[in-house]
Amino acid sequence: MHVPGEQVVEELSSTAADDVADDDGSDANDSSSEGGSRKDELEISDLTEAERFITFSDAVIAIAMTLLILPLMEATSEIAAEDEEQIITVQQFFAENADKVGAFFISFWVAAQFWMAHDKAFRYVGRFSRRLVILNFVWMLGIVFLPVATGLLTSVPDRLGVVVYILTMLITNMVGGLMIYVIRSDRRVWKGHRGPGMISVLKNAIFSVFLLAALLLSLFVPAVGAYSLFLLLLAKVTMRFVEWKRPDLSY
Repeated sequence: MHVPGEQVVEELSSTAADDVADDDGSDANDSSSEGGSRKDELEISDLTEAERFITFSDAVIAIAMTLLILPLMEATSEIAAEDEEQIITVQQFFAENADKVGAFFISFWVAAQFWMAHDKAFRYVGRFSRRLVILNFVWMLGIVFLPVATGLLTSVPDRLGVVVYILTMLITNMVGGLMIYVIRSDRRVWKGHRGPGMISVLKNAIFSVFLLAALLLSLFVPAVGAYSLFLLLLAKVTMRFVEWKRPDLSY
């Protein structure tokens, strides 16, 4: 069938226009995707590599845990400085320093709990954002102050020492919870395809609730004093139960 010349010209013009539009569209999409990738690269370039910072955090908590033994070391040095005629047995030493020994073991256990929670959360972290850096420094501040709070627990005769001790742990734990929230919500800092599970948030909240209960108990029932810290053992049992009952929250 014969097609008029004008119709052929119109069809060729239309086809050429469609090809130009397709090329423009693909170029626009390519430039848009390139722009998005450049933006992502710029955002990631603003982050700090996590390995050295995590190692630094581990060193800080290791030093703080070591400093917890200093009150007991001072007690042993006082024995050596006393008159040689006054012989003190090991049993007498532990009886006279039972409060310091108990405070050491409690603080060491709490610091270990903080480190384990920090380790479980940061094993998913490959980079540090500015917000995460600030929170981690505040968390380390609480860890470094823990030996001082432990010393106040055994040296201050009134309930203020217990309050400062529990408040130090509560603030440190809550800052740790904020770090977990930041890690979960900011995909840029992730090392892999996911962040810490919901169980980390829940366990942190449980520990905070029991710390708050211990704080209120020591404030309003002064006779309880440092015995309110036994609630932390119940907190650990509760966290274990939740972890056993809801394994799906680990993902």
